[in-house]
Amino acid sequence: MHESFIDKLICPACHGPLAWAVAEHARGSIETGEACCDGCAIAYPVHQGIGVFLPPGQRGGENWAAYWAKAVQEDPELDRKLMQAPLETLLPADLFLRAQVLAGQGKYAQSEAMGRLANQGFRSGGSTMPTEAPDENPFVGQFGFVAGLLASASDPVIDFASGGCAMVRHLAKRLPRTFAVSDVSVGAMEQSRGWLRYGGLEGRVSQFCFDAKRMPFRSGSVETMTTFVGFQEMRNNAAVFRETRRVVSGRLLAVSCYYSENDAGNAEAIREFGMDEMFFREPNLARFRDAGWSVEVANEQEARAYPTPKGRIHSGTVNRFPVVRTTVRWCTIVAR
Repeated sequence: MHESFIDKLICPACHGPLAWAVAEHARGSIETGEACCDGCAIAYPVHQGIGVFLPPGQRGGENWAAYWAKAVQEDPELDRKLMQAPLETLLPADLFLRAQVLAGQGKYAQSEAMGRLANQGFRSGGSTMPTEAPDENPFVGQFGFVAGLLASASDPVIDFASGGCAMVRHLAKRLPRTFAVSDVSVGAMEQSRGWLRYGGLEGRVSQFCFDAKRMPFRSGSVETMTTFVGFQEMRNNAAVFRETRRVVSGRLLAVSCYYSENDAGNAEAIREFGMDEMFFREPNLARFRDAGWSVEVANEQEARAYPTPKGRIHSGTVNRFPVVRTTVRWCTIVAR
């Protein structure tokens, strides 16, 4: 966690000021330390460079790559079926799982190649290995658009609900500025640390763990915030819209993906799961406006979307939606 963020940080529980005790520095970043709230006395640790701004009882979350790497190590049969099998015998969901294992083993170049192959399979329909070149990842165009919007500024960019940090890794390779990534899961940030190190970005990208409903930033202290489908990965997210409005003084750039409300097969499932305000454009934009944002929908692009069926080894689906093949609209929400 870069020291430059200290002045922006407060206690997420009571918004009190923090007293810092830094035990270990490295190249302008805090590797080990603790921030204690002067108001409510909650202590927030910094461990392996990750600032953990969560209540003590919520500091968990699985590092799924490490979990699956351990499972393969302890189960020779799983290793044989998943890691030793010829690629042509595996379905895209299995390739996705194999990529996770490789990341957990620290083999990031191999994991990246395997993940690319899995995604090609998903974009080709998902039930077989790809037999032809699929469409380019639809969100890559959005990443490029966001990079263009950020090119002329130099303030730190804070990304929330970063997960695997796909967008920030793309941006940080192209823009000479400071970034921060975040997730509610400590395990997810531990996993991301390896990817940032692999990409040569560890020193430029700070890491935080916090609940997006209670961000550890002073009101108006963040000039630029980004997210890659972050609003659409959280149910009951009205508080997240309000919290981003509290901390952001400039722009919020949200890469988003919307389904048509007239898309019979998928719309019914979205409504059944109570996700109307996450995946339908107008209800989602209403959430922004209700929180006080002025919104512009930019860089709209249509893309085909396929269900991600179960694999032969991976028994779960990688993504909940779509449930049937459809066309979705990707865009970047520019909120001020």
